[in-house]
Amino acid sequence: MCVLSLLFFVACTQSAPQPAPQPEQPTQPEQPQAQPETPAAPETAPPSPEVQEIQQIMRTGDFREAITRAEAIYAEDPTATVANLLAQAHGNYAITVSEMPDVDEAEANMVLYMHLMRVNELDPENREAIQGLEQVRTWFDNNNVPLPETVDPLTFIGIAEEPTEEPAEEPAGE
Repeated sequence: MCVLSLLFFVACTQSAPQPAPQPEQPTQPEQPQAQPETPAAPETAPPSPEVQEIQQIMRTGDFREAITRAEAIYAEDPTATVANLLAQAHGNYAITVSEMPDVDEAEANMVLYMHLMRVNELDPENREAIQGLEQVRTWFDNNNVPLPETVDPLTFIGIAEEPTEEPAEEPAGE
């Protein structure tokens, strides 16, 4: 089991805390007041079909697929919407990895490092990513393992970094 325990992105997935109910105040007759005219809220465009598809993939829990697709979109169109979606996908994948049983601890921490670093690149103020990175770096230090020199956000558990090619079989001599 991995040494990292995250309460990652709980704030993103939970609704905002509701204020405590206030005791009722004695009501006074309302007097008409002139209300200042407030400008209409700017209309936001609905997310693109690609973003909607990634959001749906994330709802199914397939964070690897969501990350792969969102990284491709972000490379072409680095909008804030896609950056937020990427940070959520990487963060959720980090949670998934940290909760995986029977995973090699070194591999898990390597993958966690990659995904938490990507969250940190996309959202440098993300406290959960910063705390998770501190825990992962501590694991690397305690185990005398050097930190990776580069970050590959498409590093996943169970997928080799470089596919190995099998030597081609030569036909048997006649």
